[in-house]
Amino acid sequence: MTAKKLTGGLVLVALVLCAGCISPMSGQGARNARQQLGIANAAKDALQKPKIQALLGMKVWVDVAGISGSQTAGVGSEDAHFLKNMIIETLVGNGVTIVERREAEAVLRAIAEVMGTDTVARVFPHALLPLMYYISHTARVKIHLYAYETKDPNMIMADDCEGTYSWSEWSFLGLGPFR
Repeated sequence: MTAKKLTGGLVLVALVLCAGCISPMSGQGARNARQQLGIANAAKDALQKPKIQALLGMKVWVDVAGISGSQTAGVGSEDAHFLKNMIIETLVGNGVTIVERREAEAVLRAIAEVMGTDTVARVFPHALLPLMYYISHTARVKIHLYAYETKDPNMIMADDCEGTYSWSEWSFLGLGPFR
């Protein structure tokens, strides 16, 4: 065997090993715990700096809208409950009093534009022969907050909040996943 054929063969093997398969992944049904933790971290990032100083000292009721998902028996989606609780936690941590709607001096309305995860998987050399894989995840939360008075619906504040959180995992020759 000549050196030229050997070099050509090694180049071909290297190209086959480096040629990966990439595909976006979408899951059906409920999120796993790692995805929900990523969304929670992205929501915390989004809610770090909302302009809520105008609400200090007021009795506030929180309303969440714009979350797609199942609406069962008049109860909002799990995402809406989750987001509402994250917002309430942020408000209480900053000294805002949360009350029922009939006692409220102001309403804080949250409209969720984005709340989910994107996942991209790279499999080497091919999905049928996965010697190595790398999966990257990005959780995104984008919320529009605005508050108004209950007596006279004047705008008190408005803020767009956006947060992301990323993580990845990989495996090599069946070892892993490593995060």
